[in-house]
Amino acid sequence: MPDNPLTQSIEKHYLHKSPHPTNNEEPGWILAHQQTKLALKWIGSGRRVLDLGCHKGDISTAIRDAGNTVIGVDFETLTTMASEKYDLDVVAHDLNHPLPFKDGEFDTVVAISILDYLPADLAFIRECHRVLEPGGMFVVMVPNAVSLFNRLYSLSGRVGRNFSDKDGYHTLNYYTLKGLCTLLETAGFDVTTHAKCPKLHSKIPLRYWIEKILPTTMANALAVKAVKRTASS
Repeated sequence: MPDNPLTQSIEKHYLHKSPHPTNNEEPGWILAHQQTKLALKWIGSGRRVLDLGCHKGDISTAIRDAGNTVIGVDFETLTTMASEKYDLDVVAHDLNHPLPFKDGEFDTVVAISILDYLPADLAFIRECHRVLEPGGMFVVMVPNAVSLFNRLYSLSGRVGRNFSDKDGYHTLNYYTLKGLCTLLETAGFDVTTHAKCPKLHSKIPLRYWIEKILPTTMANALAVKAVKRTASS
């Protein structure tokens, strides 16, 4: 278990808070989320992919099975689970620190639902930029700050460095599309595609359809695809 209280709390959150059942016909409930399906569509096949915040390996496995080479990165306890369950190539690492990879080692980096848990988000994005080859793809997905549901959630106080809560750490950062694009551009990326994604599972009746019909003001998450800017661009 990590010594850093911030890291401990994030790991506790991921290990013990699992509100959705696993579907035995596919590797995990998270594959049903629209943002996950978008990521698989954007990535395609034949790529060298770094999946940051790979959790227990569900998305990494789907990316690998689509015909890609994948390395997953997360806390040691989670990467051990991913390796044992799916025979994944994984690296145990605290994402609050610089990535243990060479410059330009990958042509695709994926960060699904991880940027919102990191205090130094710009530093993290710059590390993603560093390990990508020129023209490489960055797929990132974050909570939508404009969403009415997320605004109400923020008002409940379950946001930020909540070390004492039984579920551990909660979402620290929410993003507008403009704000996220500005971060990416500052780090040296050019945004090529984006989408607003509804929340599939919720205790609120009809929430998925409300978010799908009114994505700008209701959609739970933002999905963005960007490319590493080349010297000539």
